[in-house]
Amino acid sequence: MKKRNFVRNLVVAGVAVALSGCGKQEYNVTIPIENPHDNITYEVKTIQKSYYTPSDEERQFAYLMACAQAHGEESIIQTMVTNVAINRAERDEKNLIDVFTEKNQFSGIHDGVPSIMEKNEDGTATWVPVTEDMLTDELKKAVDLAFEQDFTEGAMHYYKIYSNSKDCMPKEFIQEGDWIFFKEF
Repeated sequence: MKKRNFVRNLVVAGVAVALSGCGKQEYNVTIPIENPHDNITYEVKTIQKSYYTPSDEERQFAYLMACAQAHGEESIIQTMVTNVAINRAERDEKNLIDVFTEKNQFSGIHDGVPSIMEKNEDGTATWVPVTEDMLTDELKKAVDLAFEQDFTEGAMHYYKIYSNSKDCMPKEFIQEGDWIFFKEF
């Protein structure tokens, strides 16, 4: 009997080591106390652990901001833009709405309201507040995915590269399409 317990403990340790490199998830390993057969089976259940658990208000505001910041972009960009705000919220120990509305941080905020800037023919700008009607199911899924996983590897900043852009490149970054996500210059 002692030998079987040693083997069982060794297998459990092996399962824990194998699962430890699988990202931000917790694992529940159930081991039968008694097994009438020589074959010992182990049940492993994956328990999803969210990357960030928002309040209902934070989630709704994140939907509006993803639309304001990355409307018309692919879903992954909407996810990654939200990831940057989450990373800042965790770093600064703030809630997500405070991060989004912080002065001079996100271009999609105008007078404290998530808004899309539209250029007029005369070159002036008009700010159109984002409404619930503008939010698609696809955008909501993209933002919800941002709460589950960080696709930016901890990025705190981002910008879009334009063809005539002369922005200097950060030392380390992740590029997705025309977008650059990075921690610092």
